[in-house]
Amino acid sequence: MQEYLQLNRYTPLISGILLCSLLTIIAKFGGTALHLPIMLCCLGLGFLGHPFTQKMPQFNAGVGFSAKFILRLGVILLGARFAFADLSGLGGVTILLIIAATLATIFISLAAAKMLKLSHNLGLLLGGATAICGASASLAIAALLPQNKETDEQTAAAVIAVTAIGTLAMILYPFILPLLPFTDQQAALFIGGTIHDVAQVVGAGYSLSHDIGDGAILVKLIRVFMLIPVLVVLSLLIRHDHSAGAGTKPRFQFPLFLIGFIALLGLNAMGLIPDALRSSLKDASSWALMIALTAVGLKTPIGKIFIQARKPFILVLINSFALIALYAAYIFLVA
Repeated sequence: MQEYLQLNRYTPLISGILLCSLLTIIAKFGGTALHLPIMLCCLGLGFLGHPFTQKMPQFNAGVGFSAKFILRLGVILLGARFAFADLSGLGGVTILLIIAATLATIFISLAAAKMLKLSHNLGLLLGGATAICGASASLAIAALLPQNKETDEQTAAAVIAVTAIGTLAMILYPFILPLLPFTDQQAALFIGGTIHDVAQVVGAGYSLSHDIGDGAILVKLIRVFMLIPVLVVLSLLIRHDHSAGAGTKPRFQFPLFLIGFIALLGLNAMGLIPDALRSSLKDASSWALMIALTAVGLKTPIGKIFIQARKPFILVLINSFALIALYAAYIFLVA
């Protein structure tokens, strides 16, 4: 009897996680078959399921767990994606350019968010997503922010905006870049430096040539690596106020999941993770982030997102044009 009661206690949690997982599987294979962005499919299917979960509160515990804890698990496992040996093919000047452009874009995003009267947190989410690696970066940064309804809505808006604009760039670049006086190396730098998501970089780069695709991915990897210091610095800057009194100073709590991320990164950098296990961890990270994004969609009313979407789209456009201007200036004036 006691075992039955214990199992019954966890049934809402398990059922919600299973619901998120099932919808993620549908989104993954449906998006792959239709050649659509997988992250956007997960979020969209979550949006469609929101009215049903509102009427079935037995799923709420598992959906909330997926949006918070499975998200953090996915961020921890991101550490297995990084291999420092991948960076050996780029010169020091190019690496400095990528670092400077990434940081500049985040600061531009914060300033533009203030100008557009958007929240500081949304400026961080969209700046990180644009500057680093699209939806994955916005999810990682969202895991650092105070977990509430506003954060869920901002995360959803960030993913929609950055995925849509990155996909548009992936479609247009193969037609626009051949018209510009770029060498293959310059085209690779421009694609890898200005398109948001890794999959979008792959699509645009290899549409032009194999060499451009290889070079663009290498540039993109540097941007992805920037997720490490950005997360660490943000964890030190973001203050979570857990106090009840309005006049109490906020108390900083270092996000423990970042310790797991850094530990896994270190093990991978030292070559202590076998290739087969590293591949499995990378796949697990992708699935965890997709499940978390589906859960965010299930928790968020789509109508409210579309009402709020105009300014986030404008902010991503500002960030994207800032990246394009920085890389174009370097290519035309320096390279």
